[in-house]
Amino acid sequence: MNGDNPIILLIDSIIRGEHVGSGFVEFASAYSALMAMERKNDHKNRTFFLDVVKTAPYPLRPK
Repeated sequence: MNGDNPIILLIDSIIRGEHVGSGFVEFASAYSALMAMERKNDHKNRTFFLDVVKTAPYPLRPK
């Protein structure tokens, strides 16, 4: 990892003009993740909803 910079992987393409909907973010440290959770909203007048992903207690069904 390079410092406290996150690696962001988005699910859908913004280039096509579609909503991303959700994505996964991996932070370099637990402290960086905590700071992102605390400062999550009002970045460039946008609202972001961040939360910790919990693994389902059962395997996901294939599509």
